[in-house]
Amino acid sequence: MSHQEIQSLFVSRGTDHLIYQKSAGNGPVYLVRSTDGTYTVSLKSGQYGFGSNETGAGQATIDLVGGGIHDAEVVSTIPESLPEGSTDAIDIVLILRK
Repeated sequence: MSHQEIQSLFVSRGTDHLIYQKSAGNGPVYLVRSTDGTYTVSLKSGQYGFGSNETGAGQATIDLVGGGIHDAEVVSTIPESLPEGSTDAIDIVLILRK
């Protein structure tokens, strides 16, 4: 397993989006590669901005610290959907594939 720090992350799901920007107020966020070829990104509720719904599949653009831009597909999220009645940001894990 390897990990690289993320400078910025943008996920698009049509009208929904999720945006993370590295800033002094937030702890670092990492792109973690697992042995099966998938990648994960774990985000806490206060680390990102979102429009409408942060769960589900989508297209991601990831800018890594030290350079490198990676396009990836968000194949799923944990949780898979928002908890019932939820309107605020949640802790979320993005499962990505290149």
